[in-house]
Amino acid sequence: STGAAEQIAVSSLVAYDIYRTHINPECTGKQIITVSRVVIVAFGLLMGVLGIILNKIGISLGWLYLAMGNMIGSAVIPVAMSISWKKCSGIAAVTGAVLGLIASITTWLLFAYLDPVSEGVREVSIASTGRDAQMLAGNLVAILFSGFVTTVMSFIY
Repeated sequence: STGAAEQIAVSSLVAYDIYRTHINPECTGKQIITVSRVVIVAFGLLMGVLGIILNKIGISLGWLYLAMGNMIGSAVIPVAMSISWKKCSGIAAVTGAVLGLIASITTWLLFAYLDPVSEGVREVSIASTGRDAQMLAGNLVAILFSGFVTTVMSFIY
């Protein structure tokens, strides 16, 4: 059901927000349904191929789920602040999210490199980046640093 919901969401975005808005503003309902169906099939095939590739190179769903925190966690506080705090500026929110992402990925990879995986060898690999401490460090930096930057920048701009 989650996969079906994702396909419907993507097809609706493409059909209404891209196709109807930018490509064919005068389209009929039948054309929107056709575009939506094509996108559902294409997105399903793309995600299936991506899943096979990730599986073949050793990236599990658990690793990917935790890594998402490092990749998108830096947007959580800036988005929440932009919705709930009148003083939060757009420049502050974007800057916080981008700098939080950079800091998160840097911390995650640095922690993975500095923690020996086996026999004192330092490396950045799927195994070293998938450990709990490395994931936690990156996720915490993503959320906390982006919030700090957004707060400071909101008072400046």
